[in-house]
Amino acid sequence: MPDEIKKDVEGLIEYLNKDYLKRGARDSKEGAYISSFTFKDSSIVLKIESGNKIRIDEATLRVKNVFASNLGPKYRIGIRGIMLYNPTIILDNRISVSLKIPLIRNIVNNESYTVIELIDLDENDLKKPIFLRLLRLIEDKEQRIKWGGKSEHWILIKRSDRKITKIFTEDPNNILENIGWIKRMSIGQWLYTPPFTHMLNALKKLFIDEILKPLGFEEAVFPKMYPLEVGLKTGHLKGVINSMIFASLPKSFDISEFEEFIDYMYVMNEASSEELQKYIRAPTYFLCFAQCEPFYWFFVK
Repeated sequence: MPDEIKKDVEGLIEYLNKDYLKRGARDSKEGAYISSFTFKDSSIVLKIESGNKIRIDEATLRVKNVFASNLGPKYRIGIRGIMLYNPTIILDNRISVSLKIPLIRNIVNNESYTVIELIDLDENDLKKPIFLRLLRLIEDKEQRIKWGGKSEHWILIKRSDRKITKIFTEDPNNILENIGWIKRMSIGQWLYTPPFTHMLNALKKLFIDEILKPLGFEEAVFPKMYPLEVGLKTGHLKGVINSMIFASLPKSFDISEFEEFIDYMYVMNEASSEELQKYIRAPTYFLCFAQCEPFYWFFVK
C-alpha cells in the first residue's frame, strides 16, 4: 500500500476517534474507538472497541463509509469487503440464560461480567442489527425467568368485590366431555355438539349485540393460517412457537405427481407421514391460538 494512502488513513482514523465514532453518544466512553491499526498488503487491519451506545457493528460500518467516501474518489479505489474477526461482547453482569445460536462461539461467565465470543462476521451480517437483537434476546430471556413466562406481564391495579362465594375448581372440559357436549379431536381441537354450539352462539350473539355493535365495531373475515413472516413481526413465533400448528404446501399441484403415494395409501390403507414429507415443502404457514396476527398482516400490506 502506497505511503500516501497510509498517511491519509492515519488522518481518517484520527478523525474517526475524535469525532465520527463518538456521534450519538453523550459520553466519549459510550462511543467507539480504534485502539490500533496495521497495514497488511492491500488490507487495513483495525482493532475497534465500542461502548454501550455505538455498537461494534455500527462502528465498523461508519469506518467503512469514511474510508470509502474519502479514499475512493481521491485514489480511484474501492473497498472490496469488510470482515469482523473474533468479535466479543462484554456484559457488565453475569447472565443466567442459555443461548443456542450458531453465531455464538463461546460464552464465559465470570463473577460480575459475561464474555460472549462470536464467529467471524462479514459485511452482510453487520448490516443486520445482529448485536442489537442478541442483546435484546438476552434481556428478554432474563425477563422471562424473572416473571416466570413471557417478558410481558401484568400488575393488579384494582379488584372489585368478590361476586362468587363458592369457587368452581373442576375442569369444565371434563364435565362437558362426560355429558357428551364436546369431544376431543386432537391437541387443542374439539368437536362441539348441538347443545354446546347453541349455547356458544347465544353468548356470541349477546356479546355482539350488547357490546361490539354499540361500540361501533363491524364484522370482517380474516384467514386462520398466516405466513411465518407475520408471526415473526408480531413476535408470536418467538414467544409461543411451542403452541402452534404449522402447515406446508405441496411441492406440486399436479395430482399425477402424487400417484405413487396415492397408490401406497390405496394398497396399505394408511397415510404415512414419513412418506408424505417427500411430497410437501417446508412449513410456511402457522395456526396460533391468538387471534390478532391477521390485523398486523392487513395493516402492513
